[in-house]
Amino acid sequence: MSGIRNTALTAVTMLAIAGAVQAEETGTETAVTVDATTAEPPPIHVLLKRTRNTLFGMSPDGSKVAYMQWSPSGYYMVVHSTETGKQIEDLPFGNSRPRSWRWLTNRRIVYTRGSEVFAVDTDGTNHLKLLSAFDEDRGRSLRKNLRAWSVKHLLRDDHEHILAQSWNVDGDPAIVKVNIYTGEERELVFEPKLDVDYWTIDRDGDVRLGVRYKKDELQFLALNEDTQEWEVYDDYSQDGANTLGHTGKTYLTKRVSLESFDYDNDHIYMATNRDSDRFKLVKYNVREKRVVEDLYASDKYDIGGGHIESTFVLFDDASEKVVGLRVEEERARSIWFDERFQQYQDLIDEHRPDHDNRIFDWSDDAKTLLIYSYSDVDPGRYSVFHPETKVLFTIAIANEELDSSVLSKTEFVEYEARDGHTIHGYLNPATAGAEVKKLVVLPHGGPFVRDEWYFDAWVQFFATRGYNVLRVNFRGSTGYGREHLLAGIRNIDTVMIDDIADGAHWAIQNNFADPGNVFIFGHSYGGYAALMSTVRYPDLYSAAVSWSAPVDILAQLKHYKKDDAYFAYEYWKTAVGDPRREKEALKRLSPMYNIDKLVVPVIAFHGESDSTVPEEQALEFKEALQRSGNDAEVVIIDNEGHSFKNNSNITYVLEKTLRFFAEHANAAVPVTAIN
Repeated sequence: MSGIRNTALTAVTMLAIAGAVQAEETGTETAVTVDATTAEPPPIHVLLKRTRNTLFGMSPDGSKVAYMQWSPSGYYMVVHSTETGKQIEDLPFGNSRPRSWRWLTNRRIVYTRGSEVFAVDTDGTNHLKLLSAFDEDRGRSLRKNLRAWSVKHLLRDDHEHILAQSWNVDGDPAIVKVNIYTGEERELVFEPKLDVDYWTIDRDGDVRLGVRYKKDELQFLALNEDTQEWEVYDDYSQDGANTLGHTGKTYLTKRVSLESFDYDNDHIYMATNRDSDRFKLVKYNVREKRVVEDLYASDKYDIGGGHIESTFVLFDDASEKVVGLRVEEERARSIWFDERFQQYQDLIDEHRPDHDNRIFDWSDDAKTLLIYSYSDVDPGRYSVFHPETKVLFTIAIANEELDSSVLSKTEFVEYEARDGHTIHGYLNPATAGAEVKKLVVLPHGGPFVRDEWYFDAWVQFFATRGYNVLRVNFRGSTGYGREHLLAGIRNIDTVMIDDIADGAHWAIQNNFADPGNVFIFGHSYGGYAALMSTVRYPDLYSAAVSWSAPVDILAQLKHYKKDDAYFAYEYWKTAVGDPRREKEALKRLSPMYNIDKLVVPVIAFHGESDSTVPEEQALEFKEALQRSGNDAEVVIIDNEGHSFKNNSNITYVLEKTLRFFAEHANAAVPVTAIN
């Protein structure tokens, strides 16, 4: 085995949760108290370090855990014994990482790489290409032969077959049944005339729905049992109020979303806010067209809803029942309906109280569990837990170089906006005290998403360099109910920006920032918010940095239309305005047409290859700034898209931002606060 790859990441810590602590081989679980005010901030390359371990899974009998690991020599599948914690297999996969993999049996896996599907034993033997990107059986022409494959379903009661989905060059999907030992395949459904984008399969392996985007509309197609024809069927209610289908216009205002199928043909799990402000999770009988059970609701947060994938229904196949949920509230947590799993969760949480400990995979008998633990100061670690012996094995750590004791702990905050509406957010205090209190406001992107509790390298970069960092879920953010979300429509430059500014004022009033030392930094919509915040509140912010920001909303809508992105075009036309009828209004909410009001120092970064917000916007913004005599800086980064991938480029952005903020910090704090 390569010494380069086998460091602390593959070492094992054995800890007894409810008993004597056993031998610790690495000491990674030992807490060390460090005075954060005197400790050196972590180097940026350590903060930005990406994990080398991905795609974890447990064998059906719980005897093994495997995951993909990157090294300079390529990708490997590392297999550990869950009994001893020791590494027992090291299977090379070459320089291309598999897109996904699953256990088929206790010794055989299936994986996808590129457009093809393979099966192999974990010792490297019996390797077989199950599905090829070039399928000669479909015809002689290159156009008919090319297929892109993905594994769709492992059939629980069939140990010889799996279901896979393929797309031809026209994007038409097919579902096939494949023998995992011979590669023999049988087509189950292929309906190119329907223009289906993909097929959904229930827990028993039956094709239940076809999903397609038709112009700006998302439609669901179900098989009519009488005619055996696939028909548009998006109405799961008696009065049409709970429609699953929606358009770009209605996506933000929808009342229901499909979360999961049940084990029978009669029930599905849906999220709905039909009778409340917030989405709740319900069990729905599709034949009787009625809700038969409310599974979970919160008086403060949405449970499901499809705006973000924050709710996951947890099933136990052995008992064929829902055992729990994963939900995003102040921080993510697991809610268990099954007493066993709740007991397991309590034991793990007792050991790691400052982490979100996610039980995400387990053996068929639920006697061996796979845990992912993370926190605001820990990028994450994977462990195996044995409930009977109450022993936890840590098998992989995301960033073994990072010292969590010198990082900033996240505090949950809330404040009242100017109209009395409550806004929730996250504050990370500076780890090093300073005579002048400085604040970085970091609005999230989207904007119709939300900030969450997790390790954020950007937050920690600023916090460990003397800045308090504030993130807020301004109105328009998801997860806080229908009223909170819809208040952001047509208000990306007003209500959203005001809520962010009210957060900055709250920070000043609560001694987290001195006037003249408030800065704003954001990516995507967050970058737009950074620019528009200085337009609306030039006396509040001392400097602003935008990253991959849409600076011309008119041009952005034209981009969607030009690329035939009908759904995105209608979605954003609903969210911001109609470019044909409201051209002047869209100009008013664009930084491009507010350059005369950009009096606060600004830097704008943009990727040359950004396909979400084209580079042309940044170039035209740069030219417009130069024509006006504004010395704001626009920096184009070669070979980067909307979200930068190269850590050296991210380092450049963050370090340049830090120097920029330092240049514009106000050492002499005014006596009176900004109103």
